[in-house]
Amino acid sequence: MTFRKDDQRLPDTLSLMRHRKDKMAATDLSDQDKTMYWSACTISFFGALRIGEYTSPSPKSYTPHRTLSLSDVQLDKDLVRIRLPLSKIDQISHGYNIHLSATGRSVCAVRAAAKYPHYREVRGQESAPLFQLASGQFLTRQSIASTLKMPPRRPQLAPLFLSQFANWRRHSRSPERSQSAVHPAD
Repeated sequence: MTFRKDDQRLPDTLSLMRHRKDKMAATDLSDQDKTMYWSACTISFFGALRIGEYTSPSPKSYTPHRTLSLSDVQLDKDLVRIRLPLSKIDQISHGYNIHLSATGRSVCAVRAAAKYPHYREVRGQESAPLFQLASGQFLTRQSIASTLKMPPRRPQLAPLFLSQFANWRRHSRSPERSQSAVHPAD
C-alpha cells in the first residue's frame, strides 16, 4: 500500500486512542458530548468504519437508509452488534453486520457504547441517527474534525494536543482491530 508523499497523517492506533480519550476529557465539551464522541471514536476504530458510515450528512438532517441509527445497534454485556445500512464495500447494497467484542481495556467499544444511551431519550426515536450532540444536532464529518482539533482547557497542553490530532488517519488494516468481525447481512 502506498500513500501520497504529502500525506503526513498518523495511523490511528490504540495508543493514539488512549491519548485522544485523555485529551477529550480535558476539553470544555458537555459530558454527553464527550461520551458521544468517545463512543463514535471507539465504534469507528474497532469496526474499521469509514466516517460516512456512522455520521449524518448535515447537523440537522439525515438520510434514514444511509445514516447509522439507534435501531441499527444492539448492545449486550460483552458485545455490540451493528447493522451498517450502507457501506462502500457492500457491492449489492444489503448492508453489513459488525460484531465488536469487549476488550476489558480503557479503550473498549462495548464500554463506550454502553455509557452513551444514558444521555439520550431513545423511546420513539429508533430511526434517528445514533450519534447526536447535546445541542440536538447530529454528528457530522465536520463536527468530528473540529472537535478532534479542539485544544484542551489547559493552554499549555494545546501544542501537544494539536500535533497529535491534526495528523492522524484511519487505517482499516490495523492489527489492533482484530476484535471486530464483519458479516454480510442476512
